[in-house]
Amino acid sequence: MEELGRRQEAMVDQAKELFRLTTREVAVVQHLLKGWTNKEIANALKVTEQTVKEHIKHIMAKTKTTTRTGVLVQVLRL
Repeated sequence: MEELGRRQEAMVDQAKELFRLTTREVAVVQHLLKGWTNKEIANALKVTEQTVKEHIKHIMAKTKTTTRTGVLVQVLRL
């Protein structure tokens, strides 16, 4: 389990560099990888759901995807 966490962390680090994600966008991606909803992410980050939606919109633009699943595919391909 620990190995999986390290591997996932490495993928997220690569995604941060490749797609030029902000620290907050990286946090959103990490929660997306856990399968969390926008509301759950908002509660964890202490922001509004609308803010999470904006972060996801920016992440999609940077990864050239149109869905949350597409974002995860791009990250997990690294």
